[in-house]
Amino acid sequence: MLPKKVAVVMRPVSQLVGTGWGIFGLWIKWLLLSIITLGIYTFWVYPRLMQWKVEKNLLRVGRNGPASRGVQGFSLC
Repeated sequence: MLPKKVAVVMRPVSQLVGTGWGIFGLWIKWLLLSIITLGIYTFWVYPRLMQWKVEKNLLRVGRNGPASRGVQGFSLC
């Protein structure tokens, strides 16, 4: 007996709700602060970028359940 064909629908687990202009503005601010502080601020850029990604991700909680925004400690990068 041959196995039945099953259609699998892949749904995204998360969705980014941030805008391109929002992250672009943050990069400009980080660049200017890095230049002004002679590169010292660059140590804070990566953690701030990760924080932005976590805050702007819309994460599906259950199969068909509601989504949770900004789940702490979970990053999809």
